[in-house]
Amino acid sequence: MKNKLDELFSIEKLRRNWELPETEDAEPAASDAEDEFPPEPLGVFLHLTALINGRFSEETREPLTFLLDELENLLRQRFAESENAGDIDVESLNLAIETLLNSIEDLTDALMLES
Repeated sequence: MKNKLDELFSIEKLRRNWELPETEDAEPAASDAEDEFPPEPLGVFLHLTALINGRFSEETREPLTFLLDELENLLRQRFAESENAGDIDVESLNLAIETLLNSIEDLTDALMLES
């Protein structure tokens, strides 16, 4: 009997998500892509939050909410514009943000497979 995690992360299921359907439309123009994402880090965070809120039900995204709150806190520390901004350890914050983003990505992938 297969483990539920083995089923969730099976190569066959993951491969279906990796393969993109062929479309007749060309890639969006660079100017369209630039308008889609705000340039500032907190703007990108808000865009990510909106995408997650639009994709998952409130019950499903509950575990993601905790990670998003933690990510917002780290981003605010990392990109703070105050007198104490020079006292922060940028490298450790960058690593923590990257680790948290990877966790969010892994969790969203798993939730999308279940739905």
